[in-house]
Amino acid sequence: MRNGKTGLLCVLVSAVGIGMLASNANASRSDDDRGGKKHHDNDKHHGDKKHKEKDKRPKGGRQVPTGNVTAALGDGEYSLGNHPDGNSATPFYGMVLNSLYRPKGSRKFTFDFDHEASDMRMIVDAGGSSIRIFGSVFGGRDIGDDWADDVYKGMYEIDFSYTSGLSLASGDNDLEVRLPASNSGIISTPLGDVFDLLDKANDSGRVFRLGDEDNDLGHRGFDGISGWGWLTGRQQGGRSKNVSGDFLFTVKPVPAPGTAVLGGLGLVCFTGRRRRGES
Repeated sequence: MRNGKTGLLCVLVSAVGIGMLASNANASRSDDDRGGKKHHDNDKHHGDKKHKEKDKRPKGGRQVPTGNVTAALGDGEYSLGNHPDGNSATPFYGMVLNSLYRPKGSRKFTFDFDHEASDMRMIVDAGGSSIRIFGSVFGGRDIGDDWADDVYKGMYEIDFSYTSGLSLASGDNDLEVRLPASNSGIISTPLGDVFDLLDKANDSGRVFRLGDEDNDLGHRGFDGISGWGWLTGRQQGGRSKNVSGDFLFTVKPVPAPGTAVLGGLGLVCFTGRRRRGES
């Protein structure tokens, strides 16, 4: 009788799982329907040379939207990690700021997005017209292979938004900001200080980019979606200025709600069947 009840439980678990997956799929299709058709025909990349499609890339030349934009990375919440090719690694990081404070020795501060205590997220909204980078991150004063064991080592809070100047990269579906557009945010430190951050252009005039480059091979050796952009800032109250640095992180989707639950329920069924077999 107990075997029959366990079997019935597994059937119910399977039904619930199928229903949740179907619900997620329907929600995803609904989002696509609301967003409208996201891709166009007759793409040409690097002059007249045909560029191989990847993940339904948007077609046409440079698109400067008046409202929503169409990007490969859809609306939603994403988890951020360290990029493997940061110039200041190791330790690896997803963000670096120079002269956040000015102690003797190194004034380079790096922030480990993959640290067990870190939880850095990104929300893409309004068809790519808004990007928010936020969360808690472990970091400190970078002295080479580690952080200095001083008052700057600990948890930081970051909240930065790109809401102005976002558009599709020329002939590509990466999102980018080409000119400083007063995008801003803050970082708070373990000492309780708060610094204002602003977007900044590099020597090539690029401010921020989110994607996998024009050739779809990824940014600086990472075969996936990256975010990179330049920053400047100063401490609130004006006691410290000329802070400079950049984002350099990787992006992956946050697991859909219910995925972990389904995995746990499936493990219960598998364990129950295995125990019956062993007995």
